[in-house]
Amino acid sequence: MDTFYEIPLKEAITWTKNWRKYKQSHGKKKNEYIRAFRVDLAELDEIRREKGTEHVRIYFGLEEKDGVMIEKLVLVGVDDEDNDIIDIKSLSAQPTSSGTFDFSKPCPPTCSEENVLNSDETVI
Repeated sequence: MDTFYEIPLKEAITWTKNWRKYKQSHGKKKNEYIRAFRVDLAELDEIRREKGTEHVRIYFGLEEKDGVMIEKLVLVGVDDEDNDIIDIKSLSAQPTSSGTFDFSKPCPPTCSEENVLNSDETVI
């Protein structure tokens, strides 16, 4: 492994398979639950440019749209003291920048072709 943060592919396969099994054990079919989110690197750079950002925290959320709850990710910069970098003043009528972002694309529909991380494909 190249970095401290990299995990073995077999571990990633186990974790993602556990997620699918968990959702399916609660009655969800393959296309009825989110299996992944895609995040654009250029947009992550926007968070990195927030003054004081040392890390990124990801919150899970749900957006109600036409009576349907849609899984979302809320990304926020985090400072070196582990505090979220958010602008409470942005709750006013004329927000400038909140410091909170959602530029994730859920899978489905933005899925990769089937592979060992998103399907029950076996590894030889």
